[in-house]
Amino acid sequence: MSTQNNEAKATETASAAPKFPELLDDAIVLDPENGTHKFTLIFLHGLGDHGSSFIDVFEGLTKKQIRVVLPNAPEIPITVNGGMRMVRSLG
Repeated sequence: MSTQNNEAKATETASAAPKFPELLDDAIVLDPENGTHKFTLIFLHGLGDHGSSFIDVFEGLTKKQIRVVLPNAPEIPITVNGGMRMVRSLG
């Protein structure tokens, strides 16, 4: 496949993907208990998962003045699963 075709395919795929600000619309945000944070951690889940699956994993960081953002990817047809719709990977 030529470089030009690869670039066209990459552009097509990128334009179909949701933009990061859209992913934050329904993201789970764990803010520090005191309301102020020094750092922000954005965790991108894998295929078929949701940000809410990781709340317990990251809750402890809020005590260390870290804001944790857990975005959720949209559902899309996954070719390897016979076109079955499932949550795509963010990572």
